Amino acid sequence: MAVVKNILVNIKARSDKLASGLRASSSLLGKFARKMSNAFDRIGKRVNKLRRRLKKFRKRLNKTFSPNMVRNVMRFGAVLGGVVVAAAVNAVRHFAKFEHQMSGVAAIVGKNNTRLGEMKELALELGKSTKFTATEAAQGMELLARAGFNAQEVMAATPAVLSLAAAGGLELAEAADITAQIIRGMGLEVTDATRVTDVLAQTAAKANTDVSMLGQAFSHVSPVAGALGMSLEHTAALLGTLSDAGLQADRAGTGLKAILSEMASEIEANGVSALDDLIDRGISVADAFAKFGKRGAPAILALKNMRDNTGKLVTELMNAEGAAEEMAETKMDNLVGSLQILKSAWENINITIGEQLAPTIRVIVEVMSEFFTAASDAFGAVVGGGEKAVLTSQQVVSSLFVVIDTFVGIYNGIKRTANFAMGVINGVKMIFAGALRLSSVLLSTLF
Repeated sequence: MAVVKNILVNIKARSDKLASGLRASSSLLGKFARKMSNAFDRIGKRVNKLRRRLKKFRKRLNKTFSPNMVRNVMRFGAVLGGVVVAAAVNAVRHFAKFEHQMSGVAAIVGKNNTRLGEMKELALELGKSTKFTATEAAQGMELLARAGFNAQEVMAATPAVLSLAAAGGLELAEAADITAQIIRGMGLEVTDATRVTDVLAQTAAKANTDVSMLGQAFSHVSPVAGALGMSLEHTAALLGTLSDAGLQADRAGTGLKAILSEMASEIEANGVSALDDLIDRGISVADAFAKFGKRGAPAILALKNMRDNTGKLVTELMNAEGAAEEMAETKMDNLVGSLQILKSAWENINITIGEQLAPTIRVIVEVMSEFFTAASDAFGAVVGGGEKAVLTSQQVVSSLFVVIDTFVGIYNGIKRTANFAMGVINGVKMIFAGALRLSSVLLSTLF
């Protein structure tokens, strides 16, 4: 009986462990079910929102086209479903890139800026009329905004920057950087952006340099030239002359800066004419190196030797209006240019279509995100994270082992009970056998 009692106590203990493990698992599964239920409630609301959008879209189709036309389009779409889906995905992708880029602009000028709508329309318009796409135009806007331009200034400067990039064969980032640094360095107004790009384009066309090298030269000299009251055109003409003499880019900028720095007091006292007077009357090589040093001497000697060139270039730059746009149009007047404009126009079409599809696609994406987020949270509630995940996993595994151990315990208990019973039976058999032997002995003795 003691063995049976021990077996029963063992079974009860293991049953208690099993029940505890099952209760813990049930609690965890309950959390999972509640989280998934809440998720499906939220998903249901978004699906209903999606249905409403699709109904509105269908109504717009019916208003725009006849019912027969809509049915024919739907049939045709069914036949070419893969093509239609691919086109729709492509349109949404183009719009998403454009929207993302405009968000970058909004992040700098302010998401509540009242000019954002106008900036978007300008980007789309430039995407239709230039070699650059609307997304690229928006990139130019962001670059100018990063340079410290406000929304209105960005809108004023962007068309000029695009023209300069096309005329000079530059990346938008470089064109925007050059334009911004010259405007700020020379102390000009943002409304002078077109003037800046025209002067750069005209200088590149008339001198042995290009827009990129002029940008490098201006980066060294523009703060000094602007502070001394030199005009944009005069400064550009001097840099152009130096470029013709073989001093290009950084060498032209640092050379002219050395001259202006040395003559700063004279120019402040007598105006820019002090520099012109020195160039006109000339200077010896020895005096040039003594006065302007190794950097400035070659530059002042080149300007002295080519003084007629500088005067002619100044006159041409004073009449540079429209040069950047004209140069850009000339560079685009070929098959490659036509293909680039076609590409930009095609993106605009995709952006327009994608903008109509985007709200519906966004709801679908939000539904999927909601589901996966909820599923992740729900599973997280079950398996947890870090050390918690280990403990919870151990609980689950422990519950399984409790079940297995319980059945093993029951089996062992039955086995022990059977062994006990067999012992009792064998004992009874031995008693009977002994009784039979005793009877035989008694009988043999008596009879």
